[in-house]
Amino acid sequence: MKKYFLITFSLCSLYLFGQTTVISDDYLINTRADGYQWTINGVSFLPTDKETTIYPHEQCWDTIIFLDKYNLSQPDTIFSIIQKNQKYIMAIGCCDEYFEMHNINKKYPDVDIDITDIEVIDTKTFMKLTSQDYGQVKFVILNKPDTDTLVCVYSGGGFRLVGQMITDNSDNGWLIPIRNTYSSNNGIVTIARKNKKFQYENYEDEDVYLGKNLINWDYDSEMGLEILKQFRLRLFNQEKVIVEFNYLTKKTKLIVVD
Repeated sequence: MKKYFLITFSLCSLYLFGQTTVISDDYLINTRADGYQWTINGVSFLPTDKETTIYPHEQCWDTIIFLDKYNLSQPDTIFSIIQKNQKYIMAIGCCDEYFEMHNINKKYPDVDIDITDIEVIDTKTFMKLTSQDYGQVKFVILNKPDTDTLVCVYSGGGFRLVGQMITDNSDNGWLIPIRNTYSSNNGIVTIARKNKKFQYENYEDEDVYLGKNLINWDYDSEMGLEILKQFRLRLFNQEKVIVEFNYLTKKTKLIVVD
């Protein structure tokens, strides 16, 4: 059953339900106190060990507006589904880049790790964690000419070397985020048009990321992709989200499937 959580990227009603708190870890406070700022559903705050109360939306997407005044020319917007009556912590991402947001209350069955301190762990454990936390997306493309080919990616942070090639209106299945242990947990959704310069290979292990028609490429080949739409997405609870992109209007819908 499909739940039309959000029709477009328009703002939600200000009628809010429940509340949740957010704190920052010590390292982030000590290194980014004067550079980072978040605004979540209209509530703005800086890195602090004091709890900030935010108010998750009930029937639409939560928006995290992130400002890094030293590294971003303009704020990033991250679309998310933040749970009510939970406690979250902001932390620095891998290699001191960007930030990560973790649900402190959440338990991960059969995964014995500290969610805020992931180093190099074995692939099986890492993929189990990924499937429990970051949800899945399915790309649905409307009004695409038969002559054009798209490459669609759901990636962790900047790790964007595996994606899904879409040539027609077939059901291409669900994807978990393409990521490694060094990826930020704020995912990036990318829809790009392939040109003749793009070099790629078929991805052999589709069972790892699910989905169909997976391909991979190297960094130099990214010049052969023209990005049509890109935004950040942070899912926390195995949500399944259809990313519906209208090729003609360039408008996007995010549809949560129950």
